[in-house]
Amino acid sequence: MNRSRLAILSLFFSVAAFAAGPPWGSNYETALQLIAQEKYEESLSYLKMSVADKPVSQVLRDRYSTLEYLPYLQTAICYYHLGKLELAAEYLDLEKSLPAIQDSSSGKKLLEEYSRKLASPAPAESSGTDRETIRQFEKKPYLLTDVEVQKMKEEIRSQCALPKADERSYPWYYHYELGLALTKKNDWQRALDSFLEALDHREKPNRFSRTYGVWFVDYYPYYSIGLAHYHLQNWKCAVSSFRLSHLLEDIPRDASQLKLMKEYEEKAEQSIQQ
Repeated sequence: MNRSRLAILSLFFSVAAFAAGPPWGSNYETALQLIAQEKYEESLSYLKMSVADKPVSQVLRDRYSTLEYLPYLQTAICYYHLGKLELAAEYLDLEKSLPAIQDSSSGKKLLEEYSRKLASPAPAESSGTDRETIRQFEKKPYLLTDVEVQKMKEEIRSQCALPKADERSYPWYYHYELGLALTKKNDWQRALDSFLEALDHREKPNRFSRTYGVWFVDYYPYYSIGLAHYHLQNWKCAVSSFRLSHLLEDIPRDASQLKLMKEYEEKAEQSIQQ
């Protein structure tokens, strides 16, 4: 578990004792829980409700516990992970301007960490061309019949406990699970479509990402997109996908897929040169 996650969890435990009190405390606790689960969009809604009831940051202490109420810092963290860096910087500056942050050691560490991240070049800026390239390809024929695919979609929808609706409204994990299932059937074009749809819903890769209930999945979107491009012989797209996977640390260094990705990346580069 990384330091920022530990700091967020420490803030969560400090607020839990106060959550049974005023509504802003309950909303703030829920927001921290959602941040720990990387549900940043949902967390923002609760942070806004919390700030509406209590707009000033504060560190509250009693005989038994401490509440470190730093909603603008947590809002900045959400916007950072959603790629809205200007808003993240704005809310960091707002939290920095309030005295409460000086009374929170974990809050100060988080503020310093995200200030450093915002000061560094954004991966999105340095990899813009690759992000465009992975979507520039000529579609290949589908392999499975529509009936087979519909049956597969219904099984995954049921497994994810999702209501019947427009599948474009389904969360990232539905599309990612569908992509993984399609790769097992070698329908690589449909798998690629699903992986790109998952990426549109959630860009950040993560090992052991929580999906639904107590289910977790290793979410490696750029690796999966690169794998699909490789099997479709979209060589430039495959190389760009694998390059993004390296850049964003899509796959942990101890993951079994890393060796395969390097092998496919070399073969794709050789095919481009031929």
